[in-house]
This record gives sequence, structure tokens and C-alpha cells, in this order.
Amino acid sequence: MVDEGPGLSGSSFGGVADCLEGLGVERERIIFMPGHEGDLGSEAAAGHRQRWTGSDKRVQLFTSDDAPAPLHTWFRDVTGTLVDALKDLSGGGWASHRPATPTDPSREARKFLLHGKEGDFVLKYAGIDAAGRAKFERAKALHRAGFCAEPLALRYGFIIEPFIEGEPAARVPASLLVDYCTFRRNRFLARKQGSSLEELLKMAEYNIAKAVPEINFDPARRWNGDRLRTLQAAVRPVHIDSRMHSWEWLRSEGRILKTDAVDHSESHDLVGCQDIMWDVAGAVVELGDADDAAGEVAHAFARAPQKRELLELMKVCYAAFQLGWWSMSSTTEGWVRSHWYRSRIADMIPAQAWSHPFTLSETGHLRPLTNSGAKARRAAERRDRWHGSC
Repeated sequence: MVDEGPGLSGSSFGGVADCLEGLGVERERIIFMPGHEGDLGSEAAAGHRQRWTGSDKRVQLFTSDDAPAPLHTWFRDVTGTLVDALKDLSGGGWASHRPATPTDPSREARKFLLHGKEGDFVLKYAGIDAAGRAKFERAKALHRAGFCAEPLALRYGFIIEPFIEGEPAARVPASLLVDYCTFRRNRFLARKQGSSLEELLKMAEYNIAKAVPEINFDPARRWNGDRLRTLQAAVRPVHIDSRMHSWEWLRSEGRILKTDAVDHSESHDLVGCQDIMWDVAGAVVELGDADDAAGEVAHAFARAPQKRELLELMKVCYAAFQLGWWSMSSTTEGWVRSHWYRSRIADMIPAQAWSHPFTLSETGHLRPLTNSGAKARRAAERRDRWHGSC
């Protein structure tokens, strides 16, 4: 059994092994060929972990010099000869010089930095099947449009592109966000949607109930029946970016490039391909509603009432998904990021849905309000509603 894992749970290996044993295959006949020498992740089932510990595992690291065809030789015609040791950027290594950047080590694709005679290059795993080829084509289209670095080749599942020296953009212009989302909407049409709007709302309801139980979020009160069916009928699925975080935009030599832009509509999560409003919602949530750029982006895509309604739904679902995602991160930065989304959700949900009046600290911790504090909050909300209607 061959797989790039195991990852957070080792469920790919575990599920197939369960199936084989269920069909009568003896455990001793099952041989695992994983992509690394590590153990199962923290979310592995006890039975899977017990089987893994005593199993026959055979690992051939393609990065080692004694491999039949080491990774650094796959692109020698592009990179020239190796001038320094291959550097593994997987598991959050790409952000090692940016200590405040959240990473998710157990759920990242393999990536490497290669120093060759012709320059520095990044190699990232995309897939060895049709999905990998489709990602390569999307990467080429994004480069031609001026949004991303140039993908130079796809071999054995890895895409190679030049290493771009730069820093995360402190601010991404609204015009660039609008152009980027418009391009994806028009060019990367998908055959089917990932999760339906109903399924996304169920996810949001569950995540919010787990993380912010003080909020009684009941999506059926707003999006139900004909209203939800009308919105669902308006969905036009595309291969979304799904990584609209500020650290995914790199400023280099006077321009801003998008990174990590081809994989995540086909990740192992429930989102999948969605209406471009998912990325629009991501941009608005990441910027913050008070940001003028967020308002410009929202206005560009949500002028009609139905589009505004879809955007509001997607904002809640996006923030709830990110909350759940980063709550499972093994890093301190990821945990802090989950609390940031917690505070964003608290800002989105109307005060009437809160079971008790609360406020949030800068770290996202809930604090009960005094009577005077609650009155001040309600007064502020009335002012905001009035200002928003002017």
C-alpha cells in the first residue's frame, strides 16, 4: 500500500487496511510504503496506531543521495547542478524566518528549496495524476495573467518554479483582489461543487457551537427552505484559491504575487470547488469589514441582493471553517489564529443570537459584560446600524 502519508490521522492507510482485513487479508501480508519515516499523527484511531506500530513498513526517501533517482536530479536541465544541500520546507519550514506566520505542519504538501547553478528554485508536490496536471495548467494560467510565479515543469508529481525573494504584503490593494477573483471565476470553472451550501452551514453551526457556545447560531433562522434553495441555484462552482490570508501574498521587486494558489480546491476537506464568493468572503474576512478595501471587494461582487446574501452566508462559513482548521493546528501560531477567527465570528453574528452579553479580548477570549458595558455595546450597535443605513 503506497501513499504520501501518514498525516494527521493516517486514515488513508488505516481505512484501506481496515478494508483489506475485512475482506480476509491477513495483517502480516499488508506492507505499507509511506512517504516518510514518521509516525501517525495525533488524530489517529487507537486501532490504526496499534496496527501501524507492528506493521511491515518500507520507506525509500527520494530526497536521499542513495536513492535510485534523487529529487535534485529530476530537474537538472532547469536548475543546473546542485550547489548546496536540498532544503526541506515541509512542515512549516517555509515560514521558519517568519515566526509570527501561522503554519499547519501536519497538513502541508511536501516542498523543497533547491540551490542550483542556474538559481534558486522551489519544488512542491502537486500530484502524479490528472489532478496534478490540472494544477500545473492552472499555475501556468495564473502566471500568464501576472498573479503568480512561473511554473517551469511538472515531473513525478512535483511542480518547480523560481524561488521568489520577498516578504508578506502588509496590504493587498482591493483592485488586485478584485482582478484575481474575477480571473479565477472566469477561467477555472469546475464540473461540480464540493459541499453544498446546506452542508457548509451545518459545518459552521457545529464549529461555532464547539468554539463559541455563548453564541446561539441557528442558520435555519436566516437561510432555510426556498431562501437557501434560491442561493444554491445561483452557485457557479470554480476552482477557488481558498487561501486568501495576508501571508499568502508576497511583495517582491515592486509587485505583489499570490502564492499557494493551485491546490486547495482539491484538498482533503469538505470545501472543495465553490462559487467565487468563497474567495471573496475570504478576502473580506481576512481584511476585516472595517477596511475600505474589504468594502470595495464586496461591492465589486455583491451588488445584487442575492449576491449580497450569498456573500454573507459564505463569510460565516469561511470564518467557521478557518476556526475549525486552525483549532487543529499543532503550533502556537495556529492556535492564536483560531482565536482571531473566533473574534471575527463574534463580530458577524447579531447580538440577539448571543445567549449572554459578552465581549472579546484582543486574544479572542470571551468576557462577560457588566450591565453598563452591555448597554454601551447595544448603543454602539444601534449607532453602527444607523451609520450603515446612511
